[in-house]
Amino acid sequence: MSVGRAAFISFHACPLAAPGEGKSGGMNVYVKQLAKAMANRGVQVDVFTREHPGCPSKTTGIAPLARVVHLPGGDPDAPVERLFPFLPEFRDALLAFRRDNGLDYQAVHTHYWLSGWVGQALSYVWRVPHVTTFHTLAAVKSQSRAGEEGPETRQRVEKEVMASADRVVAFTSHERDAMVRLYQADAKRIDLIPCGVDLSLFRPLDRQAVRRELGINGEKILLYVGRLEPLKGPELLLQTAAQLERRDEVRFLVVGGGVGQDEDVDRMRSLAAELNVGNLFDFVGRVDQQYLPKYYNAADVCVVASY
Repeated sequence: MSVGRAAFISFHACPLAAPGEGKSGGMNVYVKQLAKAMANRGVQVDVFTREHPGCPSKTTGIAPLARVVHLPGGDPDAPVERLFPFLPEFRDALLAFRRDNGLDYQAVHTHYWLSGWVGQALSYVWRVPHVTTFHTLAAVKSQSRAGEEGPETRQRVEKEVMASADRVVAFTSHERDAMVRLYQADAKRIDLIPCGVDLSLFRPLDRQAVRRELGINGEKILLYVGRLEPLKGPELLLQTAAQLERRDEVRFLVVGGGVGQDEDVDRMRSLAAELNVGNLFDFVGRVDQQYLPKYYNAADVCVVASY
């Protein structure tokens, strides 16, 4: 089936938000880059997201055939944990947008469970296929970290969306197997499609040159890139540093935090001082994505501590 126009639903994650600001991260980047890639292949893509503080005009182009559309979706300042009751308002606004603009969509692709709930309704009303990508799963989070309980409503909706969607996209075999084991999803309708990488940006650079630019001498560099929330495991990095037998040649670069995460940075600094490893850590703060390749090239080891 050829797709002339696709509706992307990214209810809580605006593709225009800068990674590292607040809760913005990899999902925002993924949705934006996927929309642009599909547009480059001739598919018109409308990415629907909720209105939020600081959002630009209602409709913003991100590629010749792709745009981001902001619609009402409840209190703009509400945290993601309290967004579920606003989904009907967003759904109705999206249906009205399509009707008022005389548009037809041949497919719906949703991102995260909140968007999946909306996508179920749109797929039914428009009689078009529904593809869904969850990015994270409540049942996996609750198993991965003691005390991390996924809301019952979220797990129920995730299971319903998996059962009703025409295709489910999993990034890893672990995620696919978890869907089957924890949600009784039909493995035949799950496609394994790993995340892509922009190789024009993330590519080998002159290592010595970027190390000089970043002020790195002869130390062994361990790099962490990500938000500083507990689920990402930055505390594990600090606790591991405290157990190192040889510390004199090691330096940790922590890229993340900053805007909207000052409390997280302060928590990390306090823990580092408590563990007597503060001198080993440089808390760089948020770095624009275009500069991240310099840090990856300069590092000896990239550490992913996420639970």
